[in-house]
Parts: sequence; C-alpha cells; structure tokens
Amino acid sequence: MDAAVLVFFLAVSYLLGSIPVGYLIVKWRKGIDIRTVGSRSMGATNVASQCGWRWGIITIICDFLKSFIPVSVVASLVWGIHWTTGLVGLFCVIGHVFPVLIPQPRFKGGKGVATTAGFLIPMLILIMGTYPQLWIFLTIGTILVVWIAILRLFKRMGAASLFLMASVMIFFGVLELKTHVTHLSLVVFGIAGLVLWAHRANWKRLYHGTERILEQEWEKQ
Repeated sequence: MDAAVLVFFLAVSYLLGSIPVGYLIVKWRKGIDIRTVGSRSMGATNVASQCGWRWGIITIICDFLKSFIPVSVVASLVWGIHWTTGLVGLFCVIGHVFPVLIPQPRFKGGKGVATTAGFLIPMLILIMGTYPQLWIFLTIGTILVVWIAILRLFKRMGAASLFLMASVMIFFGVLELKTHVTHLSLVVFGIAGLVLWAHRANWKRLYHGTERILEQEWEKQ
C-alpha cells in the first residue's frame, strides 16, 4: 500500500467531514451560531428546530454525502472491504465531530450519526455483494427494522443512536470472525465509540428523563 495515497485520502476525508453544513445553514438563515442555541449541536435535529424540517433534511443529506462519496470511491475503486476503507470513514466522522473548517471555537461540531451512515451504507452493500450469506442479510434487516421501531416508539435520537452503534459494533465483530475481513471491526469500533462519546449529553438527558422528543424538535418551525 502506498502510504502517500492513504494520507491523501485521509486528509481529503477529514476536510470533507469538516464542512459545517448545519452551521452554515443556520448562520445564513438566522444569522446565529447554531452551537449557541438548542442542543448546541450543528446536526440535523438542531437545524430543524431552528430553521424548519426542510433544512434539517438538507443537513442530513449533506452530512451523509460527506462520507458516502469518499468511502464509495475508495471501496469500489481502491481498497474494497478493508480496514483502510474504514479509516476513510473514520476520518470523515472525526472531521464532522471535530471540524477545523469552522469559526472559533474550532473542533466543536456535530454528533456524527448521518456521517456514520454515509460510511456504513456503501460498506454494507459491498459486504452483501461479496458475502451473500443469509445471516448477513437477516442481521442487517433486523438492525434497520429495530432502529426504526425505537425511533418511532421513543422518538428520541439518543436512544436510537445507542442501539444503532451497539448493533453495528456487534455485527462487524461477528463479520470478522466469520469471514476474511480483518481489522475492519477495530476501525468500526472507533467510529461507534466516537459517535457514542459525541452523544454524552443525550445519555445524561435520557437518564434524567429530559431528552427532547424528536417530533417536537422538527415541528417547531
């Protein structure tokens, strides 16, 4: 592997992840720093609470594409199902959570769920195509159904994110045991751990019963 190529992709991935979409939208629409209002996150839920659900959806799409594009490129054209592809996704999420392309205070970004999804989807598609095993399809389908059910029943992103990250870690751990995919699970554990850390305020609110209901956030505007 050419180290220079890896460093190039990681640098580009971090910079793409650092594009502060939510911050830019709220700054343009309201003239305020989104990190000073609501949940103080620049993620889609807080954007929706400040500017309306349409802008929240735009934020989700853009945050998703920040990792989906580079991961898809390196997965399909360069490294495939490999831990280096995972590193590209990890650096996209790091850029989103700790963005440098943002005014002071720098490195204060979002929580990384949409950006993590942008990494997971191309990887899962490639995994299902490479290892067309029934348990993989059933596991991915079950995780998706249960995640949607948790989101609809509890209407709290913190709870849904906790389930999703825990499920993803277990899935990739089992995948590594059953296939020839090596070390990718370690990178996925790093991504999931970073997202869980970024949600630490959500866990406190869940514990105290003060976590905001998702529908209320999206219907404020």
